[in-house]
Amino acid sequence: MKFGLRLAVAAISAICIVFIMSMTKETGTRQLRQLLGRVSRHAISNNSIFLSHNHMNSHVVRVNSDDVIHLAFVVCGKDRVEESLVMVKSAVLFTRAPLSLHVITDPELIATFNTEEMLAEVDAILYVDTDTLFLRPIDDLWNFFNLMNSSQMAALTQEQEDAGIGWYNRFARHPYYGKLGVNSGVMLMNLTQMRQFGWTRKITQYYFKYRHNITWGDQDLINILFSFYPEKLYVYPCEWNFRSDHCVYRMVCQSAQDRGASVVHGVRSAFHLEKHMVFKTVYQAMLQYKFGDDLERSLLDPIERNLSRLANTNCGKVRHVFTQRLNETIRQSRASKYPGS
Repeated sequence: MKFGLRLAVAAISAICIVFIMSMTKETGTRQLRQLLGRVSRHAISNNSIFLSHNHMNSHVVRVNSDDVIHLAFVVCGKDRVEESLVMVKSAVLFTRAPLSLHVITDPELIATFNTEEMLAEVDAILYVDTDTLFLRPIDDLWNFFNLMNSSQMAALTQEQEDAGIGWYNRFARHPYYGKLGVNSGVMLMNLTQMRQFGWTRKITQYYFKYRHNITWGDQDLINILFSFYPEKLYVYPCEWNFRSDHCVYRMVCQSAQDRGASVVHGVRSAFHLEKHMVFKTVYQAMLQYKFGDDLERSLLDPIERNLSRLANTNCGKVRHVFTQRLNETIRQSRASKYPGS
């Protein structure tokens, strides 16, 4: 289960093996290999990442620079493979810094890593659920590390902006962060501080104490921990984890209303269900986009055109949220490539 990476990643340590494939299970392996090939061909022009193999028969993505953004996610089962491909595509399209992918495709592999085998040289990492899309460079999200104080070891968004539809404040049977809890789908992690804090030991204690009361796995445990250590958490605006909850009834994410969504999170299969057509439309456009195609004509225009047909839905009424930041990102990318144009 996904729970393993976020709970274990702060404690595990070793050399930078950044793409781990289970060679005993074939689910999604071919698609992931193909994606890595496309990612490498796209990124090689920026000298940001390249592919190689190691003695473990695992795919390894290595980087050429010490100034690296580390992105981690878990792919469990064939239903998550496509989502992971689209998420990585959105990350690679816009990210400026070298990008290091840490991917676990078989949850059983997590148990094989002990504290001497992985990520010892990684100081910080960004964990995301596979059902996320980046609409601006990850670099901008990574910069929140610079805003965190010396006590804060992680950054998250609130689970909800409206108490009237909040889950934790209405249903939780365990402690949770703040008034409305936090969502763990987009999580910056200062691994050095988390190790020093004793993250794994504490989170394990909370698991055994509250295991019969938790509903959302790792997210509940993260909420429990930060309810006791709120000073350890930085909370960034909801535009960095924009979900259907923010607009399905009425718009409740003010930062996305003002600046557009930076990360779209398709929780509860929003990228695939007809009742969330706005989210599905954005996802499908990113899925169909091919590396090298013009971003405006092949990505932004289809999104704007198809969202205009959904203007009668609540999320469709604020459809600019899904295009505003993307439009700015594309213009900035074009300006950097063609100065003075």
